[in-house]
Amino acid sequence: MGITEGLIRFCKEHGFGYNIHHSVEEGLLKSKEAYIVLSEVFLAEILKGCMRDNLTVGKDIGIISYNETPLKEVLSGGITVVTTDHAQLGKSAAELILKGKREHIRNPFVLIQRKSL
Repeated sequence: MGITEGLIRFCKEHGFGYNIHHSVEEGLLKSKEAYIVLSEVFLAEILKGCMRDNLTVGKDIGIISYNETPLKEVLSGGITVVTTDHAQLGKSAAELILKGKREHIRNPFVLIQRKSL
């Protein structure tokens, strides 16, 4: 299952409304809404849209981004992220390589909450 499908399933299971957008058109961003962002390009578009529409991240709108990067620690006072445990991912990959195995394994994800939510 891909990321988008997993998010849709989560929203349905928990009764959250959702929309999927592929660009940030003028008027898309609404106060009191949260946006889950899967790409750096889309994150930049949302941040530019907030500046254009005079919306404050973490106050007027919420943002959750996918995958931790050092830049997300400092953008707009800190962007909340859902990210895989990269250290565990590396350990698991090394173990599979050393054992000569090929298999699908689940890697833990964590939420790092910052000022954007």
